[in-house]
Amino acid sequence: MGENYKIGKNYLNKSDFKNAILYFKKESIKTKIVLTDLGYTYMQINDFKNSLYYLDKAIELDNHFLYSNFNKCVLLNRLREYETVVKIGTKLIKLYPDYTPAYYELAVAYYNIERKKKKMDTTKVLELCDKIISFNQNNHWAYLLKGLAYYDIKDYQNATAVLDKIKIKSFMKYQLKNFKRVKITIIEVY
Repeated sequence: MGENYKIGKNYLNKSDFKNAILYFKKESIKTKIVLTDLGYTYMQINDFKNSLYYLDKAIELDNHFLYSNFNKCVLLNRLREYETVVKIGTKLIKLYPDYTPAYYELAVAYYNIERKKKKMDTTKVLELCDKIISFNQNNHWAYLLKGLAYYDIKDYQNATAVLDKIKIKSFMKYQLKNFKRVKITIIEVY
């Protein structure tokens, strides 16, 4: 990669998204990595149209590129396009079975799909959360999502048991007692 990409990456690492975009765009050869970083950077400033454009361009160059496909899942979850996340996320975990973040994005998509149904089926969400936890027993987001899934089906005993496993600051544990608030601030961010 060229000098402009390196400068852009430095700006991205400093969360100076405007300058990161400027230098990524100056890069003469638009590789899948440059395009994906452009898409990711646009996502950071909530310019979802440009983010999707550049992520799609990267995927055109390499349909199986983990970084662009994963970031597209994150973006589509934010845009509430959960069915598409399921399609891409399922492909990702087949191609990259050890990449835990893909399981999480997939679990969030399934959770949000099921929440819209009259009778919620949390089987897939719970399976994905268990898979994430099998990779990393300290993944608080997986425990939180699993607890919320149990809560939504009114299995309060399991919800409480799962959330008690989260070893985080007491401040956060206090907030977890109010499940509605947690749902709004954590899950509905997407």
